[in-house]
Order: sequence, then structure tokens, then C-alpha cells
Amino acid sequence: MQFVNKMRFRKTAIRTVATSLLGAIIFCLSTIYVPLYFHLALIVIGFLFILSPLIRRYINLNNFIFLLVLSLILEKYQYYIGFSVRLPMVIISITLIAFSVRSLLTGKFKIHFSKFHKVIIVIFFFYCLSVLWAIEPVNVIRVCILLLFLFSLFFITFHLLQSEEGIHQAVRSVIVVGILGSLYGMYQIIAYAFGLPFQLPFVEMLSHNQRYYMGLSTFPIGSIAFPRINSTFNDPVLIGAFVGMALMMFSSLLCYRYRIKPMSIADKIVSLLVFFLLLFTVILTFSRSSWIGLFLGFFTLGTFVTNNRQTRMFLFKFSIFSMLFFAAILAVYPNIFNIVLGRIGQTFDLSNISTFGHLKWFRAAINAWIENPILGVGLNNFSEFCAKNYQETNMAMTHSAFLTFLADGGVIGFSLEVSFILLILRHLYLAISKAKKMTNTYYYYLLVGLLSAYIVMLGSNITYYFYTQFYVWFFSGLAVSASTYVLKQNT
Repeated sequence: MQFVNKMRFRKTAIRTVATSLLGAIIFCLSTIYVPLYFHLALIVIGFLFILSPLIRRYINLNNFIFLLVLSLILEKYQYYIGFSVRLPMVIISITLIAFSVRSLLTGKFKIHFSKFHKVIIVIFFFYCLSVLWAIEPVNVIRVCILLLFLFSLFFITFHLLQSEEGIHQAVRSVIVVGILGSLYGMYQIIAYAFGLPFQLPFVEMLSHNQRYYMGLSTFPIGSIAFPRINSTFNDPVLIGAFVGMALMMFSSLLCYRYRIKPMSIADKIVSLLVFFLLLFTVILTFSRSSWIGLFLGFFTLGTFVTNNRQTRMFLFKFSIFSMLFFAAILAVYPNIFNIVLGRIGQTFDLSNISTFGHLKWFRAAINAWIENPILGVGLNNFSEFCAKNYQETNMAMTHSAFLTFLADGGVIGFSLEVSFILLILRHLYLAISKAKKMTNTYYYYLLVGLLSAYIVMLGSNITYYFYTQFYVWFFSGLAVSASTYVLKQNT
């Protein structure tokens, strides 16, 4: 035993010395004349290698997962250097470097390419090839770089979350980060009402990009101008979808918690507060796209969890309490009902600028697809198509992920993207079917929550396009990892 401990100590010492020397060499290389950005990158990488023993000592897997998930919603915290560098990009780069160095030091370099990775690689190379027929090839290259980060995040998530502990921590992190984003969103509403500052510190200093509007957007309903929560994002739809996904996972696990043992009064009060905090955050984004996703998510959740008598009774009691709670809110502030109905009514008002814009971009997307039905107009080239054919701004978007797949990628791109989505849905469904037969019902409710959350994301993307958000690809990796873990278990 003492001999084994000595060997472990020796290996750790050798690894530490080798890593520190490598960091020192990289740091010395940074003194050589190179472009500024490469110079800074070498300095950062060198320090990371030198400090890697401390990082390994004090940053464990759980902390890393939480920090990664938290970074996914900090869209306003970005640095502009000709393009926006977001915090997840930095974390992804560092993680890939750490994986590579660890593989070199241990002599183990193993990459597991699942069917999901293979489809992603095909999608990526198809979009790269669209440089050949795109209206503006530079736009293709720019988004291909982003896709490289997104697909790398899926790869990292899939490989990190191979254990039950990692999956649990990822789920908890999504819920906790959703709560944090909701709390800040609620503060924005209060701050707006009382004329207080509602931005987080250092946002403007870090962004260095004047194109982004950092304030809260409002919309008029009659004589009322109501603010829309955007939290740490620059768009209400993005926080609405993320919090909606967190709400699905929380609700599913709440059903499981109620099923296995009675809840105390304190637990019920805390659970209800969290539920309504997340729910009202989605509502107060006044994002119809998020509302669509949330409705589809609740429908999916209800379909799977109402097969148990205890859960049905819990949902019945919860529904009664919710209606009483909403009645109390309407009694205090009756205009909120009219505001929500007014927002829904705008969908059917063709004179409304938002509704008119959605219809205009829908027709433009179909026309872009007709122009090149097999290959599309090229990745991220729909805006160029609009600028060319409609004399519109080159910032136009289809306002639908699925229309974007069709317009940018044609039949081939659309088929590849939808195939990947269906592959994840099928994987989740097979895992749920297996979890239903397992003695531990936790996995069943966990997977149902993940499926419902994934439906929220897809539903919100029907009338809006944020499929290239980092949290979409982290969550896709989480869903695949959890499904794979359950499918490997012995019932």
C-alpha cells in the first residue's frame, strides 16, 4: 500500500513539474513578437499551465459545471474585438486545451464518436461547403467559427457528464442558474418602476460594443408601456426560453419529490415560491415565442407524469392553488390580465409591427429557399438575400430556426438539422421507456423533465431563432448524456 502511494505521489509530482515547465515555455514564447491577440492568448495559456496544480486542487467537477452553466446566460458580459468573445468561448477553449494537455501527459487520447457526433460533423462540413455558393462567403466563415465552439461545447458536455454525479450537478446547475436569472429579471422590473439602475456592474465596460442596446425594451398596451425582462441577455426571448427549460426540470423533479415521500410545509412553500418565480419570469418577458415553448413543455410534462395517481392528485391540488394565487394577483393588479391578453391579441393584428415583420420574413424565407431549394442561400446568408432582393437591412432574420434551416441550408441543411433533433428526441424517448421499468423512478422523472425542457427550446425556436445560443448546445449534450447513462443501466 505504501509503495502504491509513493508511485501515485511520484506520478503527480512529475505531472505537476511537466505542466509547470510547459506553462513557463509558453509564457516565454509570448515575449516573441506576435500579433497582440496571440500574445495575450499565450500569456493566459502559460499562466493556466503554471497554475494548473492549484486549479486541479480547488476546482472540482461540480464547481466547473456550475461555472460553465452560469456563463451560458451572461450574454452581456462579452468583449468585442471585431467579433464578440463571450465567456463560454473562453471556457470551451481552455477546456479543450486542458483535455489535449492531459491526453499528452497521460498518454491516453481517446475520443468516443457517437452517432450524434457523426451527424454534427456532417452538418458542420455541409455548412462549410456553402462558402462555394453563398452570396457572402465571409458570413459563412464567421458562423462556422461559432458552430465550431457550439459543437465543441456539445462534445465537452457529453464527455464530462458520464457519471450520475455529473448529470445531477448539471441539472441542479441549470435550475439554480435559472433562479438567479429570474431574480435579476424581477429586480429589473422593480428598478424600472422606481427609476433605479437595472444593469449589472461592468457590463458596458466589458462589452466594448455600441451595437447592443443594454436597456430594457417596452411595448405599449393601450396607455401602458410595460417593461420586458431580459435579465443577463440582450433579448427577452432568450431568458424566457432558458427559464422555461429550468421550470420544466424543476416541475418534473418536484413531482418526483412529492411521489416518494410527503413534503413538509416549509418544503411546499419554498417549492411554490420557486415555481412561481420561474413562471412569472417567463410571463413577464412578454415573449410569445417563449410562451409557445412553455405551453408545449407543460403539455409534454403532463402527458408523462399524469400516469400516476399520486402525481395526478398533486397536480390537481397545485392547479387549484395556482388559480387562487392568480386570482389574488388580479385582485391587486387587474391590468396584468389585460396586458397579457393584449400581447396575445397582437399576434392576430396585422397592423402590429411585430406581427407584420414576422409575416414578411416568413415570405422572404420561403422565397430564399425557392431560389436554391437543394442547398439554400448559404449559412447566415438570409440577411444578404433580403438586402439583395428587398433592399432591406443586412441584419434581417427569419424569426424561426426551422425557416433558417430551410433558407440557409435548403432541403439538405433542413434534413440534417431536423434529423439531429429527431435523433435526440428518439434517444430521450427510448431512455424514458427504459426508466419506466426501473425500480428507481428518479431517472424517469429526470428524463421527462429533460424532454419537456427540450420541447420548450424547440417550441420557442418555432417563431424565433436562437438555435445558436450556447445553452441550447449544452442542454442538448446534457439530454444525450443522461439518456445514454440510463440506457446503459441494468434494469
